[in-house]
Amino acid sequence: MSLSPGVSKIVAIVAAMVVRIVVEMAAPSETYQIDVRDKDINRRGDYVAGLILSTGMVLPLGLTLAELDLFWIANAIYAVFMVSMSVGAIVKIVAYRRGW
Repeated sequence: MSLSPGVSKIVAIVAAMVVRIVVEMAAPSETYQIDVRDKDINRRGDYVAGLILSTGMVLPLGLTLAELDLFWIANAIYAVFMVSMSVGAIVKIVAYRRGW
């Protein structure tokens, strides 16, 4: 029984992926190991994002206490979350660019 060229390529690709997974499970290469600096950079970025998120949530709290519409409160929560995640990502990028 002969496989068509398209099917044989798919079988070859799947077989290569399975073999690579088995080899990596048996003896992991150093390519995928996380560096200590990567952990520190991620920790610092998440820390800054958490600080901004926790202090920024004062705005939705104030809007809630002012009894504004839920629309404005929800948008304020979303905006604070987006700003905190963006600043956290920027901190990580700057740390990678300037060196840690």
